[in-house]
Amino acid sequence: MLTAVLCCLVAAVPLAHADILSGVQLVTDLSNSFVPKLFQALAPGRENLVFAPFGLATNIAMLLEASRGDTSKEILKALSISPNSLSDLRTGFKAYCDSFETASENEEIAGTFNMALMLSSQPLAASYKTIIDKYYRANITLTSKFDNFTGVRPPSVSLELRSDSGVMSHWKDYDRLAAFSFLSHESAAPFHRTPTETIPVPMVPQVGVFRAGRVQQLNANAIELPLEVETVTLLLLVPDSADNLDELLVKLSGISLQQLVQEWLPRSESSVALPQFAIISSGMDLTPFLRQLGIRSVFNATSADLSGATVAPAVHVKSITQDAYFTTSFVAVNSVGSVSTNLVPKRPKRDSASLRVDRPFLFFLLHRDTQLVLLAGKVQNPTQVP
Repeated sequence: MLTAVLCCLVAAVPLAHADILSGVQLVTDLSNSFVPKLFQALAPGRENLVFAPFGLATNIAMLLEASRGDTSKEILKALSISPNSLSDLRTGFKAYCDSFETASENEEIAGTFNMALMLSSQPLAASYKTIIDKYYRANITLTSKFDNFTGVRPPSVSLELRSDSGVMSHWKDYDRLAAFSFLSHESAAPFHRTPTETIPVPMVPQVGVFRAGRVQQLNANAIELPLEVETVTLLLLVPDSADNLDELLVKLSGISLQQLVQEWLPRSESSVALPQFAIISSGMDLTPFLRQLGIRSVFNATSADLSGATVAPAVHVKSITQDAYFTTSFVAVNSVGSVSTNLVPKRPKRDSASLRVDRPFLFFLLHRDTQLVLLAGKVQNPTQVP
């Protein structure tokens, strides 16, 4: 499957195919490895959640580009990668950023936008600016900082890294799917928020030939659905019951999403009814997560070595934050009007797998050709306003 990435991701990159594939796979493995860890760190206490592992991976790579000495060694150890991998990382991140940048030219968007804010009386090093612009598509803002407007240079300066990642897309139009059954939109259907609490939510159907099936290792059903934006697909993991979501989160660390989609989910005629939802996380501070991961010295004004970013003394990272969002709409359903209206089938109904997403579930926005997780999250209350 990764061979397909050559034409859609990196056709314009003048590198050997093996180097490109190696870089893309390294970035995919690195970014996806954060997914179960981020769920464990961020999910408790939140009914709904969305986060961007790729946005975080990009910001950490930007840190690695700036770090030197023990600070660099600490980041490499936390990521479990070797110093010789930096060239492959650059190649992989550039390939993905090129792909998302191209996709952002359309109305249907999916991608990530990276930002670097330096509070300093010293400029960023020209070499560092070139690297994070070329390989990570970072927007750089420099702000001079003086104490109490006295004009006295502060003893240390800080760097803030941010990412804004999201998907805004319609569902794949029914005319472009292999529809085979009559479907109806439900304006109010029961959703089991907990084993003892049921709430009414709008349920919207999708039908076609999808990757779908039961994943025995997770005690859950999985289905991959297409969106109009063609660079990503939506993967849903639905546990057997409303009280099994925590168990699913624990088991998630033991599987590969690439293997799940490519090997465990056969294409089959499937229908799914899922709740209508939009989900946004704004200004999420990932600094505590990175400290837990083992990346600590970069946040210390006295021990951080980020001399690759600027010649200013005692540069440290103030924060790493992100905005993440997933919104979609059901144009085909909304256009047919009333709840009682049925969609006309493309062909006679036949036996098919069906999944009703009427309980808490996990979702993943995956890069179509590599299964890189652009966004991940959980939904426990679809009626909650973002």
